[in-house]
Amino acid sequence: AFHGYIIAHPFENGNKIYYQKVDPYQMMKRASIVTNRGFELDVNALCLKNNSLEWRVSAGGAYNVNQVVYADSGDFTGRAVGRNIYCTCNSLGLPVSSLYGYNSDSDGNYLDVTGEGVISEADKTILGNSIPKYTAYLGTTLRYKGLMFNLQLDGAAGFQIANINNLVKDGKTDTSGLMALSSKYVEDGDFIRIGQIGIGWTIPNRIKWLSEITVQASARNLLTLSKYSG
Repeated sequence: AFHGYIIAHPFENGNKIYYQKVDPYQMMKRASIVTNRGFELDVNALCLKNNSLEWRVSAGGAYNVNQVVYADSGDFTGRAVGRNIYCTCNSLGLPVSSLYGYNSDSDGNYLDVTGEGVISEADKTILGNSIPKYTAYLGTTLRYKGLMFNLQLDGAAGFQIANINNLVKDGKTDTSGLMALSSKYVEDGDFIRIGQIGIGWTIPNRIKWLSEITVQASARNLLTLSKYSG
């Protein structure tokens, strides 16, 4: 900071690089406020243990309600990552980044929900919630002498995904010539996934100054079960 200003990101113009000075108080004026309310539950259990065998199970879940409690007008619409396609909005009482666009028929044609006879911004509506309401996991670890096996399943529910890839592939545009999200490209995002699976072996060790030698191998995100086509 210098002289009451903050240096923003540099931008290039021709062969020269310039630094834009921004009043910090002006930057703070554009702000929206969101809240998260819910609960989490985690359970860890030692199901079995003896001299050669140990079995542990862990499970957990969470319920979360996300809500915009103050929305600056400049933060109302948001674009798809890497695309100049407006597909989300921040509106009072709704989850942050709610999916926003036109209702459409099975062919992707925008519907005139206002009955004005033309397709316009007034026909846009909330199409879904991009943040999961429910998340959960289930894990287990089994040890037998020097061998170890672990597995964890993850899941989420209560949210939707905008399939921007299909929207771009179809090239559907509104009356202004811009691509806009429609209900055809909003899909159920619920999933169950094999988050991790691993095996390990503790090698017999006779070196006094070395407490343990363990070789492990693991894989993450092996399989996801979901209705989402993307």
